[in-house]
Order: sequence, then C-alpha cells, then structure tokens
Amino acid sequence: MSMTGKRFVLVALAGAAALFATLGPAAAATDHGVRLVLACENGRNYPIHPAAVSDEGDLVSGYIVVGPHRAIPIRLVPMGEGYRYAGRGIWFDGVDGDAELDWRAPGAAVPCKLDQG
Repeated sequence: MSMTGKRFVLVALAGAAALFATLGPAAAATDHGVRLVLACENGRNYPIHPAAVSDEGDLVSGYIVVGPHRAIPIRLVPMGEGYRYAGRGIWFDGVDGDAELDWRAPGAAVPCKLDQG
C-alpha cells in the first residue's frame, strides 16, 4: 500500500473513531436538530441519535444508545400503520408516542414512550 493510501486509511479510521466517541449518553442532540429518547418502564432512557432524517423530519436511520459506549445502528422498517425501527438484536415499534422495545428474547419486551425534545 502506498504512503498516500495508508494516510487515507488512518484519516478514515480517526474520523470513524471520532463519530463513535460522540455517541455517548450525554450527546442527545445531533446535527439534524432532532432529539429523541425512548423512556421505558424498566426505568431506563435510551437516547436515539439520528443519522438520516427525511425532508419531512422523520427519522430514517440512526443509533439507539443501550449502555455506556454502546450504540446499536437502527433503521426504519416500512409498516402499514405506526413505525418500527430495527437493529441487530433489538427493535422498537409503536404508534405516535407509545412504543415497545423488544430485545428479541421471549418476555423481554418493555413498554416505552418516545419523547421528542
């Protein structure tokens, strides 16, 4: 690999590391100006960081923060009514502000409210 190629890889890795460093629980606001939090009955709040937002302001894809330094990519899954966002090992769906977070394990679904700030 040429020296230019190596520099490009290092710059790309540094950019990716900086992006993931901003996904901590304290970083609830994004460049898209959308603030979302999934407030669940298990006493936990799961911030959602948009990565892509439609022209109408709807979340298309993003990350749900499930723990310190742990964010799972999610994307919108088309549904007939309501919404569903799915990621590896997790999804939440609902209508309006009422949602249910499911960890893809029997009995693991948790009722939540989707709060927009």
